[in-house]
Amino acid sequence: MKVVFTGGGTGGHVYPALAIASEFKKRGDEEILFVGTQNGMEAQIVPREGFDIEFIKASGFDRESKLSFIKSGIRLIFSLISAIKILRDFKPDIVVGTGGYVSASVLMAANFLKIPTYIHEQNAVPGLVNRKLSKKAKTAFAGFEAACKLLGNNAYYCGNPVRDEFGLVPKEKARKELDVAADEFVIFAVGGSQGARTINEFLLGALKDFVKRDIRMVVSAGRKSFDEVVSRAGKILDCTFRIEGENGYMSAVCDKIHIFEYIENMPLCMAASDLVIARGGALTVAEICASFKPAIYVPFPFAVGNHQYYNAKAVADVGGGIIMEEKDLTEEKVMCLIDGFCKDPKVLEDMGKNAGKAARRNAAKDIVDVIKRSGAS
Repeated sequence: MKVVFTGGGTGGHVYPALAIASEFKKRGDEEILFVGTQNGMEAQIVPREGFDIEFIKASGFDRESKLSFIKSGIRLIFSLISAIKILRDFKPDIVVGTGGYVSASVLMAANFLKIPTYIHEQNAVPGLVNRKLSKKAKTAFAGFEAACKLLGNNAYYCGNPVRDEFGLVPKEKARKELDVAADEFVIFAVGGSQGARTINEFLLGALKDFVKRDIRMVVSAGRKSFDEVVSRAGKILDCTFRIEGENGYMSAVCDKIHIFEYIENMPLCMAASDLVIARGGALTVAEICASFKPAIYVPFPFAVGNHQYYNAKAVADVGGGIIMEEKDLTEEKVMCLIDGFCKDPKVLEDMGKNAGKAARRNAAKDIVDVIKRSGAS
């Protein structure tokens, strides 16, 4: 069986595709090809995971002016032509799309060539493109149950696929690798694969109080903000960071804070933490739940359809996390929560267990099972 996966730009689209592709690979002799863009995260991540990838140029529609809109339409036509050529050469049995601009082009090309398609929508509120593409897909897989009613009659709730390692790394091992003491309270702050300025700003403002409370911080700052966060944190703590590098990504360590440009080994950092502070991106939420971790979610307020809020709400509703709107993210409120958690650790423990119950650990397996049952073989 020959399968094309397409999805990219951010880790939220790339990693679900990789999880599904890995499940296909376990089943036997499937031939797998990824189609992405050279400026998306997939360009580095996919080859490193051992899969072949080809590239097309794809971008979203710019509606600022009539000329920009026309140019966007021309770019779409060229991306469709490139996608059609790749699909004709590879001759896949199916195409699986996991979102991002590139996914739309490749799925439309597959529809043109009458190749069966499947989509996976990660968010609780599907975007307009996936809503339209789901109508021609054999199955529209949903990361959240709430998305099913917007994806149509062929929707199937499976959850968001994550890597097998989440929830399986022992806490002691993770802390040893990160050089964190067993008795330290660790907060892991992550703003998604590209970081989040609001969370970074909050952490910098609260940094001295965290250190006073003997709290260890592990921070995924994002590539664009890494240098600034390291510089400002160094001045606040009056310390010099030790800069390290691995696989092209930088990290900085000083006293009670470990700042990453981008975290490849997310399961390790999740395992080492006692509490996570995060945005409400679908993949981040799924990874936190799969790791059985309690979290304070700070949804990005301008996400399309407010989908980050609804992603986080699905977990908060079962007692697996707390939602704090951006305007309410203050040092005083967070410290009050943390002080309460430290006084009664069982609250955090129960929240982590509830988060774990919300996880769909077999999502990738369920997706492949459905595809196989639908006659794609």
